[in-house]
Amino acid sequence: MWIRATILAALVTVVAAGPLGTSAQQPCTATRPDMLGPFYVAGAPERDRTGQGLVVTGTVRSASGCRPLAGATIEWWSAGMSGDYDDAHRATQRASAEGRYRYETDFPGKYPGRPPHLHARRLLGPILGFVSAKIATLAAGDSPPAPTFRQLFGVFQYTGRALELVWTTSRAITVWLAVLSAVSGALPAGLAYVGKLIVAKGVDLLLAAWPLVVARVPQARLVVVGFGTYRDALGRFVDALGRGDAATLHEIAARGRELEGGPPGKLRHLSAFLERAGDEWWQAAPAAAARIHFTGRLEHDDLPSLLPVCEAQVMPSTFPEAFGMVAAEAAACGALPLSAAHSGMAEVTATLAPALPAELRPLLSFAIGPRSVEEIAAKLVAWLTLDEAERARARSALAREAARRYSWENVAKRVIAAAQGRLDELPFPAATAQN
Repeated sequence: MWIRATILAALVTVVAAGPLGTSAQQPCTATRPDMLGPFYVAGAPERDRTGQGLVVTGTVRSASGCRPLAGATIEWWSAGMSGDYDDAHRATQRASAEGRYRYETDFPGKYPGRPPHLHARRLLGPILGFVSAKIATLAAGDSPPAPTFRQLFGVFQYTGRALELVWTTSRAITVWLAVLSAVSGALPAGLAYVGKLIVAKGVDLLLAAWPLVVARVPQARLVVVGFGTYRDALGRFVDALGRGDAATLHEIAARGRELEGGPPGKLRHLSAFLERAGDEWWQAAPAAAARIHFTGRLEHDDLPSLLPVCEAQVMPSTFPEAFGMVAAEAAACGALPLSAAHSGMAEVTATLAPALPAELRPLLSFAIGPRSVEEIAAKLVAWLTLDEAERARARSALAREAARRYSWENVAKRVIAAAQGRLDELPFPAATAQN
């Protein structure tokens, strides 16, 4: 749970929004996650004052039920009056038995390019030992009971869904939880999206396809990794799926980029699908919504810990991509890369396709158009219901081909060959694969 409070010069006391500083009479909304930033330092001294003149007070509350969190640990850091970050303005603080806190510091100096602000982070405290114990249990081959894991993930709920916990604790714990969610069986991570959460990435098409997937593969889970200006709209979309709220879904499709700060404009492919969505889709929507999990931001180095436990990764961009790097990375981890059939994504699909049997090659791409939602769903279902041994062979073949094509070593060899004029050793560009 993160806060970056923007402080106006006229204010002396700031009450933070969300679980840090939510009154009991107000709806309890989880604090929006944010990046760690370069100036965070762990292990600050335990104290509730690092200066004077600016006071922050509030109550730490659970995002699930809005209960005060007794003894919650909060970390603070900010620039000093000179505008430089220093250890004198870092602190660790424990909330009271009622979850209350009061922190006093100097008014932050002007930091180049940013208004004066504080950083606050709530640590999970005793939960970390519990998670470590569960990691050890799984490593020994034992599976924890599902109710225990459901209770654990309930701690991290964000807008009603588990797993939105990036930067609520250490990066390592975040990644371990994502991996554990797959290997434990308590929260399997079947498929993934990794990328910016903006309209141009087409995530709405994947979310719309998800009820059709869950209708045929009820145990499937979708993990959405990333952050961006369209995150709130996607969260509303999933919430509306869970309620069967057609009006909100149509509104989101009609407003399009307006919901990420751009001009209004209908998402025509999504709108067209919603107009014809049948009973199967509406009946599966609530269960599908419960099986979508947003992780927030993960660092690039963390993806190799997550992608190998995913069966597939979808790259549904509706706008041109210079290169399908996400698809190549998914294949390298043995996950089927299902990508939109255009621009740089089609290039990567064409290079990977020869590694698969002819009958599986169409599962690598889909066409952007009026039937995109149904096509995404059909190809994911086909992949997930494939004979397990056949799918395992295909995953291994994709990983080998991705390494042959895109590993640093092999790319470097081709660059050297080109620099030395040995052009006959270079592979010809692959022809664009057809759906």
